[in-house]
Amino acid sequence: MNQFDPSHPIDEEFFEDVFLQEIDSWFSADIACCESCYKNFLATWPRAYYANSEEFQTSQIQLDLFYEGSRINSFFTWEQFSRLIQDLDCPRCGEKFCYTIFPYNLPFDIHETFEDDIVAINDIAQKTPFLLLKNEFALSVLTEVVPPGETVWRLG
Repeated sequence: MNQFDPSHPIDEEFFEDVFLQEIDSWFSADIACCESCYKNFLATWPRAYYANSEEFQTSQIQLDLFYEGSRINSFFTWEQFSRLIQDLDCPRCGEKFCYTIFPYNLPFDIHETFEDDIVAINDIAQKTPFLLLKNEFALSVLTEVVPPGETVWRLG
């Protein structure tokens, strides 16, 4: 075994980096979800299913096909890939990857806690709407929409 052999142990340290680079190379996207959480993803972002010429639908890929079609098979054997992929967690749900992943980026940027913030706002609005502006995220949204709203009101 030499340092250029794909089965050299040091190569395995870089598996996740190589895997994510290959995903980005193929799809120009991050992993949005896996087969364990794609229904939850679509429940949260229902328009993603049809947005951008149905990009979400066409971006799903089975891991074995990804291995065969990407350059990752130049760096890792199928046996290594099969073993190492089990160490990677879905960035959305934290489950181990099974068979299918869904590389996709929403057509706009959101901050990391956006979905949790929306759930929190919904809960407050349902239970105690008078406390809604005590929520930090709700208050930040208000401060962003009031100035443009005042401008439109003055022009109207």
